[in-house]
Amino acid sequence: MKPYRISAVILRHAYEVRHNPNHITNMVYLPVINIVVWGFFTLYLRHNDRLQPGIVSCLLGAVILWGMFSAFQRDMAVGFLEELWSRNLVSLFASPLSVSEYVTGLAIVTLAKASP
Repeated sequence: MKPYRISAVILRHAYEVRHNPNHITNMVYLPVINIVVWGFFTLYLRHNDRLQPGIVSCLLGAVILWGMFSAFQRDMAVGFLEELWSRNLVSLFASPLSVSEYVTGLAIVTLAKASP
């Protein structure tokens, strides 16, 4: 695996994120709304003395972790599907780029998108 090929895949997806507002919405807006909604829900449960303090922080931590896992899965699938939709997949594999280099670059990009 060549690092410059992996960085080319990362750069290609970075340009795509910069020019597509849907990616920014999925990276910033939806996780913030999810955490705010679950935060208000746990405050409501805590206010009515239905939960202990340790359970509230555990519930919020689980929501954040679940959001990261679902964002990683969604971004991996959408990253590959966007290559198909833009008819770029044939061009990528006609180049000397290997499958492992492409998947490594895509995994790095999705980890960067999913991390808060």
